[in-house]
Amino acid sequence: MQFKALISNIVILLLVTLINLQAQNQRESGFSLALTHAAFDVLQQTQPSVEKRIELRKDISNNDFGQFAGIMFTGHGASHFYTGVYYNFYFYDIIVITPSFAPGLYFENNSKKLFYPIEFRSQIEVSVKLVGNTRVGFSFNHISNAGLGDENPGVESFAVTYIISL
Repeated sequence: MQFKALISNIVILLLVTLINLQAQNQRESGFSLALTHAAFDVLQQTQPSVEKRIELRKDISNNDFGQFAGIMFTGHGASHFYTGVYYNFYFYDIIVITPSFAPGLYFENNSKKLFYPIEFRSQIEVSVKLVGNTRVGFSFNHISNAGLGDENPGVESFAVTYIISL
């Protein structure tokens, strides 16, 4: 009787350990949600505004490449729907530097005119790991039509981002 209880406890312990390891692997190579608050048009200041972003990020390999999709809105009604790639560089297992690139569709509404519906966002983000699987970071990005439009004024944003592993 005690032998059966011992075997049952060992099996339960092994299952819990395997489930925990699987959950850790999923966290390390799973999805994360990035919520961003930013200042839009911080350099040229022709139509500065507040900016909000939501991104869904997905690791696509064990070497920290990932892909993401997101949407950006400004206080003047602009929106940018984009998808792209990123790479995480880790320093001391607490600081993460993440360059990214994302083409997308830009709708200006009453916001800054960027002269073409297809716009490209390049960004650098520096974040710090917090407790659990969360990070907080700062980023700087540039959105530009890469010369596809009649003009190419571009726009820059400085942001604070909260990243939650799902």
